[in-house]
Amino acid sequence: MIKKKQVWIESLRIFALFWVIYNHTAGFGYSLYENAALSPVETAVNLLLCVFCRVSVPLFLMISGALLLGRDEPIKKTTRRIFRMVILIVVVVCANYAYYFSIHHEYANNIHSILDFVKELYGGTNLCTYYLWLYLGFLICLPLLQEIAKRRALLPYSAILYVVIVQLLPLLELRFSWPSFNLKAYGGFFAVYYICPLIGYWLESSEEIFTRKILLGVNGLAVISFALNTWIGFWSWNVYGTTWLLLPTVLSACMFYDAKYFSRSGACARLCEKRFYPALEKVILALSPQTLGTFLLSGVLMWKVFPVYTYLQATTSATFAALGWVLVSMLFCQAVTAVLRLIPFMKKLL
Repeated sequence: MIKKKQVWIESLRIFALFWVIYNHTAGFGYSLYENAALSPVETAVNLLLCVFCRVSVPLFLMISGALLLGRDEPIKKTTRRIFRMVILIVVVVCANYAYYFSIHHEYANNIHSILDFVKELYGGTNLCTYYLWLYLGFLICLPLLQEIAKRRALLPYSAILYVVIVQLLPLLELRFSWPSFNLKAYGGFFAVYYICPLIGYWLESSEEIFTRKILLGVNGLAVISFALNTWIGFWSWNVYGTTWLLLPTVLSACMFYDAKYFSRSGACARLCEKRFYPALEKVILALSPQTLGTFLLSGVLMWKVFPVYTYLQATTSATFAALGWVLVSMLFCQAVTAVLRLIPFMKKLL
């Protein structure tokens, strides 16, 4: 069981948070590469930034797997986590209602019965609520994943099964037109709830695999995945968004591996000796507990600081404006979350 927070894992958490917020910038950042007015260089840069967004959710799940799969916990503790997540979903969706109904009265016309409320609860009006449902599914699968993690010999077979379900079957579906099987949806479910947490656990708990030769191979694989993801995203959004689920997972695993390798390297040891490192470590460990709250608030609050984007776009470029807007949004939501966590019951939820 991991008791002390590891700085490299918390740094990854903040890194993933930044890109998941960037994912919500729409045409101002995430899909800026579609703008025909951009130069070829700007288009390429924005395509690369778009691909970075694809690693955010897999990284979050790998971190969760690294921290939770190795624990030997009673089922009551997992049940409490599930119950707390259900409460959080209800609170967040009700807060969404209060906000959106106050500015968009047409939403109120969708609620005529308890069944309508439940439908809205599941669908939601905030693009950030999907992660709560995703994480709820992970918590429900957690006891099974913990049992699989104890049997390390199953991990290679899990990887093979993952490639078959996520990569080969969707391609066969496209080739032979099997829409009734909905294999892409099953592939996404398998990737999110099964393989990503197991990869995180395996990479975090394995000490013998972190060698320089493997590091070179892993980063070569990351470059290939990054390039393929970008190319596929440019030429076919449908294939990029639904079929090629393998590549973002590979890229996320490579980033996770690099972070773990760096934490064990001599360069990291030299960094820890620097005078500024204790302050940097305090900042990272102070920001990481606000990750969930920052993510949930960002769907609304990032638009409250949109003037930052407007100002930066007038003085720099749209790309730098989007990056600066996301950074300011993240820090603003971090501050609001820190205040909310001063409330006792909110600290347990967020």
